Amino acid sequence: MMKEVSPDEESPAGKINSEDEPPKRKMPYRNLMTELTLEDMSNPGVHKLMLAENSRLESELFKSEAIIISHHELRVTHAEVKGELDKFKGMNRYLDTLYSAGLGIGTALAGISISIEPFVVAFAVACLGIAIAGISVAARMKRYEN
Repeated sequence: MMKEVSPDEESPAGKINSEDEPPKRKMPYRNLMTELTLEDMSNPGVHKLMLAENSRLESELFKSEAIIISHHELRVTHAEVKGELDKFKGMNRYLDTLYSAGLGIGTALAGISISIEPFVVAFAVACLGIAIAGISVAARMKRYEN
């Protein structure tokens, strides 16, 4: 016959921790320090218990201080990297503006060259416009290539 388990009771199989949650620490003497009387404080076993608790708390404090120091170092590193990325972002805006201006001026010169009367001057202006536009496009392509 199987033993029936009431809904209030947990079966031993239900007490297995899942992989998502870390195992909980057992602290059987957690409330002991607040419930001690003066008579209990004279017992050497209580002194040992208090020293063990003090030692545990000091080790946790040491670990916490190490985590705080590493967190501070990470914040400083993050701020430095963010500053460098902001500098590159500003440089990208500058290069995009330069690209747009070069492409606009180059195509405008190529378009205006049609209305210029001496053919030699018109040809020179058209070549200059095409060269400026081509350099702008080539520079932008080179930047995205890297």
